[in-house]
Amino acid sequence: MNFESRDVIRIVNSVILNIMRTVLAIVIFMFVSAGCRSEDDPSKALPEARSMFNEVLIEFNTQREKVKQEFEEGKNALLTFKEAIKTAQDKDVEFAKVYTKWKRIKAEVKQIHEKFANLVSGADALYAELENRANSITDNQLKTKTLNSLKESKENYTIRLKQSRNGINKLDDVNTKVRDTITALEISYTLDVLEEKLTQTFQEIDMMIESVMKELEELSRESESLLTIRFG
Repeated sequence: MNFESRDVIRIVNSVILNIMRTVLAIVIFMFVSAGCRSEDDPSKALPEARSMFNEVLIEFNTQREKVKQEFEEGKNALLTFKEAIKTAQDKDVEFAKVYTKWKRIKAEVKQIHEKFANLVSGADALYAELENRANSITDNQLKTKTLNSLKESKENYTIRLKQSRNGINKLDDVNTKVRDTITALEISYTLDVLEEKLTQTFQEIDMMIESVMKELEELSRESESLLTIRFG
């Protein structure tokens, strides 16, 4: 949560706490007064005072949780990177085109790496098994011929492997440059969406503050009026 939002919540909670302190003070005074006036049976004032205290406490907790929940929901629902990117694509056709192409190519690069890794592991395992089998041949002339064929195949494989690895390294270099560019674009477009969302959210917070403040001011007047009636 940003600094401004924390300040807003702190201020609202402070105002609520101050008002509720006044209300709780009224309840305490009423309890003392009721106890003093109930000369026949002071204990009769206790259930009434306790009930009033509980009602005030419940109302305080309800309002506090309501404000907290609304702020938390607003914070959690503010924005995610995924949502921001989707919004940016919806608003900008060219960005959507570039970003969609990037996602496809990124998946293809990943597929190339996986395929190359599987090829290397599979070829190495197979060549090792073929070499073991060739060495098991008892006919020396046939064994030599077989091992030579295997050696030639491995040499050709090594050459092709080196070529493919070089190609993948070049691919990775270009991919890194493109990725950096796309990342910069992601941040730029996300900031546009974020600024718009922040403006909207702060406006909503301002409206919430105004609404809650009106209720608190009304409660302040009512509680002070009640205090005046009870104690002059």
